[in-house]
Amino acid sequence: MLDWIEIEARASEFQSRWRNCEGNERQDGSTFIKDLMNVFGVDFRDGLLEHQIRDHEGRIGYIDYLLPGKILIEMKSKGESLIRAYNQAIDYTRSLSPEDYPELLLVSNFTSFQLTNLRTGQKYNDFRLGGLKRRLRMFGIVAGYTSETDFETSIEVNIKASEKMAVLHDALKEEGYSGQDLEIYLVRLLFCLFAEDTGIFEQRSYETYLRESNEDGSDLSPRLMQLFDILNTPEENRIPALQDRFRSFRYINGHLFADHLPSAHFDTSMRRILIECCNFDWSYISPAIFGAMFQGVMDPETRRELGAHYT
Repeated sequence: MLDWIEIEARASEFQSRWRNCEGNERQDGSTFIKDLMNVFGVDFRDGLLEHQIRDHEGRIGYIDYLLPGKILIEMKSKGESLIRAYNQAIDYTRSLSPEDYPELLLVSNFTSFQLTNLRTGQKYNDFRLGGLKRRLRMFGIVAGYTSETDFETSIEVNIKASEKMAVLHDALKEEGYSGQDLEIYLVRLLFCLFAEDTGIFEQRSYETYLRESNEDGSDLSPRLMQLFDILNTPEENRIPALQDRFRSFRYINGHLFADHLPSAHFDTSMRRILIECCNFDWSYISPAIFGAMFQGVMDPETRRELGAHYT
């Protein structure tokens, strides 16, 4: 079984190899699947390619790839709908025996991916090829990791993310931010992190916006204030000159971005920490667990006990 460092390295190679492919299902599908399985250390021959099944009406169909008990993969050519591929794959699962029934269902058109956990019923947000490396742990069972291991990994990721936000919390507090203003400001930053990885914002739009700021953090606060104002403004009411620049950020209904907050101060370190937070896949982080941890890490005494308490 490969460790996650090796899996991440293989994922980077996979992304580079397939970034500019033609993406034809018939010509490239089997090679694509073979390379994808190699990312997780799986011998392609351990599964079933073009596995023939017969539905309840007697019609014959072919599953693109089945790794019994673990994952079913259905491919479409580049640009084709994943919805059609998903519905087709779901139909196929109804004809599988209990021992072959997969835990995961993956549909892809070479550039986009949609993963569903059939055991829990959780349908993850679609992601692009470039986002695979950040979502590898959702494929844990393919690499040989158990649900228990995945849970421990999830806890570890939650801890690391909450620690990063706690450092940012302390830095903002030292700069004079406090009370409800500080709480709202942090919730806004957190919302944007979750929104980027759960399909509310376009992929990597928030991270790109942060990286466009000065390295010393001198202009990050006004940039964030402008973004918060944009998020509180319906698209049809936005200044036309700003529409194209902020097209990736949809209007957020409600009151999260409604109140005006004092300007914060960011330096090089604080900017770096916020950008590092974008490296986590926030769609994989539990808001409930993270919230409890984050509240804890803001308390210095609780922070020291965090690792032992949650592991």
